[in-house]
Amino acid sequence: MPGSKGLVFHARRSTKCGGSRRYHGGKRNVLNKKGRNIFMKEMKQRVISSWKELKYVRTLAITAMLIALGRVLGYFTIPITQTQRIGFSSLANEFIALLFGPVVGGLSAGVGDIVNYLMKPSGPFFPGFTISAFTAGAIYGLILYKRPFTFVRVLVANITVTVVVNMTLNNVWLSMMYGNRTFWGLFVSRAPLQIATVPVEVILFFLVVRMLKRAKVFAMLEQ
Repeated sequence: MPGSKGLVFHARRSTKCGGSRRYHGGKRNVLNKKGRNIFMKEMKQRVISSWKELKYVRTLAITAMLIALGRVLGYFTIPITQTQRIGFSSLANEFIALLFGPVVGGLSAGVGDIVNYLMKPSGPFFPGFTISAFTAGAIYGLILYKRPFTFVRVLVANITVTVVVNMTLNNVWLSMMYGNRTFWGLFVSRAPLQIATVPVEVILFFLVVRMLKRAKVFAMLEQ
């Protein structure tokens, strides 16, 4: 019967399409899994390579110099409120992470935070901010270390640090220090300034690094 043949034809076509969808869906899952594995392998290699940087005297000397530079830049910090300030000491940490990776970047940022507090205490010492400094240095290193230096990559690194560290971790620590301020209250009050400083820090860091690269400074540091 014509009607029956039509029904059989549509059923076959539907089965074929369903099988095709399952095939392509499975293929996408395999590709996504391979992509995640490659990504995690690359991250692991960067961490291992950064850890090996610690055995070189050159690494330690340049890191110490940049920590000292960060301390000098810290003197130009501009306090805005009790919980907000504008500063450029993080640029030195970003340089270290760019040169030597997440391990050196994280450790140097943590050490630099402690040194800054010892040399210029501002209120009680709170280890949470040392954790924030380490996390920021590690994030910069994971995104910038041994990768093509581009404006977009610097932007992604700074946005990630701003969201994860400045707008999340630091607000947690501040809410713990000042019991009368909630996390979301701090988040709302601090977010505009944190967001506004991102383009300034990105442009400044990108231009300085490009200038140093043209002057062959990075080539000399890597020798």
